[in-house]
Amino acid sequence: MTKNKQRWASSFIIFLCIVSLLFPLTLSVQAKTETTTEYLVGFKKGIDSQEHLKKSKKIKHQQKKKFNTQNTIMMDLDAAEISELSKDPNVTFVEKNEKISIQTIQISESTEASGQTSNSIEILPWGNVAVGANLQQEGDLQGEGIKVAVLDTGISSHPDLVIKGGVSFDTSSTNYTDNNGHGTHVAGIIAAQQNTIGVVGIAPKVDLYGVKVLNDAGNGTYAQVIQGIEWAIDNNMNIISMSFSGTADSQALHQVISQAQQAGILLIAAAGNLGSGTETETYPALYPEVVSVGATTESNQRANLSSTGDQLDIVAPGVNILSTYKDGGYTSLSGTSMAAPYVTGAAAVVWSQHRSENALTIMNSLYDQATPLGPTHEYGHGLVNLARTLGLIDSAIPAFQLNSSDNSEPQTPGDSEVSISAIVRGNSFTVSTTAPSNKPSYTKVDIGVDGPKSRVCSKTITTTTSAGSTVSLSCTSTSSWDLGTYTPKYTFYYSGGTVPVTGASFTLTPEAPTLSNSYTPARTSIYFTWSRVNGVSSYKIIKNGELAATLGDVNNYTLTGLSPSSTYYIQVKAVDPNDTSSGSYSNTVSMTTKPPFGTPGTPTISNVAANGFSVSWSGVSDADQYKVLIDGQLKATVSTTSTPITGLNPNQQYSVQIKAIDQFDANNVTFSPIVNQLTAKSAGPQGFTATFVTANTIKVTWSPVSDPTIYSLTKSNNGSSETPYSTSSTVFYFTGLNPGVAYTLKVFTVNTLPSQITVTTDGVGNLPGSIPLMINGQPYNAIPFYPY
Repeated sequence: MTKNKQRWASSFIIFLCIVSLLFPLTLSVQAKTETTTEYLVGFKKGIDSQEHLKKSKKIKHQQKKKFNTQNTIMMDLDAAEISELSKDPNVTFVEKNEKISIQTIQISESTEASGQTSNSIEILPWGNVAVGANLQQEGDLQGEGIKVAVLDTGISSHPDLVIKGGVSFDTSSTNYTDNNGHGTHVAGIIAAQQNTIGVVGIAPKVDLYGVKVLNDAGNGTYAQVIQGIEWAIDNNMNIISMSFSGTADSQALHQVISQAQQAGILLIAAAGNLGSGTETETYPALYPEVVSVGATTESNQRANLSSTGDQLDIVAPGVNILSTYKDGGYTSLSGTSMAAPYVTGAAAVVWSQHRSENALTIMNSLYDQATPLGPTHEYGHGLVNLARTLGLIDSAIPAFQLNSSDNSEPQTPGDSEVSISAIVRGNSFTVSTTAPSNKPSYTKVDIGVDGPKSRVCSKTITTTTSAGSTVSLSCTSTSSWDLGTYTPKYTFYYSGGTVPVTGASFTLTPEAPTLSNSYTPARTSIYFTWSRVNGVSSYKIIKNGELAATLGDVNNYTLTGLSPSSTYYIQVKAVDPNDTSSGSYSNTVSMTTKPPFGTPGTPTISNVAANGFSVSWSGVSDADQYKVLIDGQLKATVSTTSTPITGLNPNQQYSVQIKAIDQFDANNVTFSPIVNQLTAKSAGPQGFTATFVTANTIKVTWSPVSDPTIYSLTKSNNGSSETPYSTSSTVFYFTGLNPGVAYTLKVFTVNTLPSQITVTTDGVGNLPGSIPLMINGQPYNAIPFYPY
């Protein structure tokens, strides 16, 4: 539809004047001193803004930020500088860096839960049924492959969410963690997982990214939104979901939105919570490139709070929507902030099934299949009907609950959706009120802020203060201030007395502890420390967005039960002693456990001897010591990777294994593979000697060896084969030998080497053929007789 933008700035200013008269007492809280002179300045193409400003003698301030996709800078300006730049022919626009805020009303308090709703089962929010998302099957694409950037207060880790990544452009935060809850709620409507707990989103398989452009109070600036959109362009997002509002048009914001559209990104935004009127939609939903989403109730009626106008494109459920929240909990919120992510999720689902189509085609298909509910001024094309767009049904979806009540109310233009009733200690704040109309004027005004024990800051105004004029006091809280309730008090003096005024009380909550970036990891545990917070006596440990432990007044903790080589995102919450359901969160530190304990290498055996050998192995990182197991029994404990092993028996096989002990956990051990090794045999029997030798017999003896069973002996000569013998004695006779023959003799046992000697038997002499003898005077010839 054609979007002819209508301005309602003048009526907005008149409305604010009426509000200031009706509600004269206000309390504003600032994380830092805000300036009213921060501007966005656009330059013509090709102009170097920084060099151009340096040349001008009338421009004292310099740029604070230059945007990536346009020749626009952010800088502080005074009135003279604004006038000077507005006349500069190289400047295309000079506009205030306007504020934005979230578009939500909280219906019920959030609960800090470990991934469970109060019903401990997965709940299907009524909005999913109203748009037909419940008709999808688990095997469907359900947004798979579509990259969705949620520009909001960030997204907190949650058991029901899978966050692919993100970034923060909030100057008070270094990461995209959501300490408000709004962005996490929006993310859950889009992408809460189908996992049997909590709730389920419209498109649980999308790639979800948290882009933090709003602070913890739900407020931000156009400059932060511009940076967030630039990031989405640079990181190839498919859809940008925006659940916040601004009241002013901005060339700089419009320019980056146009660039995102040209990059093929689908931009979806909450229409606003300003209720019915000729044109009550807010920016960025008012831009023609952005899909403007209104909110409906369970009975398919426009929610009381939902903005209306000719630029409204489509409506979706937005009252009492249950979704994920900070601290791993769940809560119900109402607003067009909740309606916009329903359309985001629906578009992601359709786009995942038609990847070749562009953003315009995807939205036109949702427009064409939407269920008409009434005038386009209030409902646009109608209620998003995902089921009909997917072809799952061919009709409208009946109202979830006819005649349901709608207790939502439009918000006052310019008001933040999060009423500020507390400040974080250490921040600055301003209290103010208007001088009462009891007297025309006052001669003096005392302003003070009273804490739990005493007055913490004050000032006196001695100039004349007229009735209806504003008086204020700015203070900066310090760590010495007590936590608890603080009350602004004003005393207006006139000639006849005083008029006391008591302001709205606020709570001073604890500042965030600082979680140390240094930590001690083990395989299954991590030890870390944080700074103590004055006045806090309880801390909660948050692991990956879930409550892991509740502690007393300590500043260190060992988180156990972890997995090796795993990264955990840790926060510490300082619990407010005056409200245990609230508190402040530390910085998030990414902590990684050590890798699994390694296994020693296969033992290598060397220097094998009869009673032992040497063993070595490849070591294990972070091993405290090693134990050498021989046949499963502890033989040695060492801190090196090699050791000699003694005291073994000769010629015996042993199993060898190495046991490594983890230095971080003595109960964590690993074992090497087992190898088997045979020891060497010992030396042969000592004292092996031939003690008696004849022509046919050799007697040998030897010293006994320890624990022998049987001695083995062999005999051989001149290369002949060995003849074996055995005996249990240490004396042995070799008989039946030939005279004059050299014999090789050996003795050994099964566990010894052989002892060896060579012995020659006695030989036979050469006698004469006859020997003359005289016997009784008679001569005889004796002939020798050879028995062999």
